[in-house]
Amino acid sequence: MSALNAFLDKQGLTHYDSKLKTVVAGSMTIEGRTITLKSVSGATIATVTMPQTIYELATAQKDGLMSKEDFAKLQGIAAQATKVENSETNGNIQINDVETPVYVHPTVTAGSLASGLYKITTDGNGHVTLGTKVVKGDITALGIPAQDTTYGPATADAAGLMSAADFTKLQGVAVGAQVNVLEKVSVNGGALPVSSKGVNIDLTPYALKTDIASAVNYRGSVENYAALPTEGVKAGDMYNVETADPAHQIDAGMNVVWNGESWDAMAPMITMTGITNEEIDALFA
Repeated sequence: MSALNAFLDKQGLTHYDSKLKTVVAGSMTIEGRTITLKSVSGATIATVTMPQTIYELATAQKDGLMSKEDFAKLQGIAAQATKVENSETNGNIQINDVETPVYVHPTVTAGSLASGLYKITTDGNGHVTLGTKVVKGDITALGIPAQDTTYGPATADAAGLMSAADFTKLQGVAVGAQVNVLEKVSVNGGALPVSSKGVNIDLTPYALKTDIASAVNYRGSVENYAALPTEGVKAGDMYNVETADPAHQIDAGMNVVWNGESWDAMAPMITMTGITNEEIDALFA
């Protein structure tokens, strides 16, 4: 047995310290459901295993955890909100399972307004609250004539209806048609005056083809002047006389033309003969 007044030396203090480190808690670890308490020296002092508890989602029949979907739904409900559902009764809704009317359609006594044309008055919901029969004055006040309106045919000065004659004329005009107007008429470079849609060109100063054709009409040849016809001939008939007739100043082969009274000799036949060398030499002799 040790003395009551014994002192603790360094060696004993060291031993005491080592003993404390084995019983004094220094750390705690949790692995899964197991909690381990360890001393300062690292020795296990105690181990506790927690019981396994599984919490399911809450349902209408039992408590449980709240799902994220239910939480989101709860966030969308205002504080002190009431339960509102559709009702099978037209114009009602169910508030907290109680039928509540929200719309009552106005009623009217059947046949209170006879059929006809009415001016109506409506309330803020668009319901007809009053009907007043329309009279003739209501119609004329809108600018509608009180009697039948008649229109006369259109003229150059006033609008109106199109006449049948004007319609027929219009039908004869092609789409996009333009008014044809003569702007200039010239004959052989000379301008003629234009006074209307028609142009009359005066050609009286010019000879006609028939005039030229009837001036001289070759009828053939005769043997001599005596063989020329004296009946049934026309002015301008021309014959060739083959034999000379000095009495009538007709050379052989000359043409004659009937002038309406007698035969008129045309230009005589001219015979051209070339000059000879001898005749040229004689000019220089």
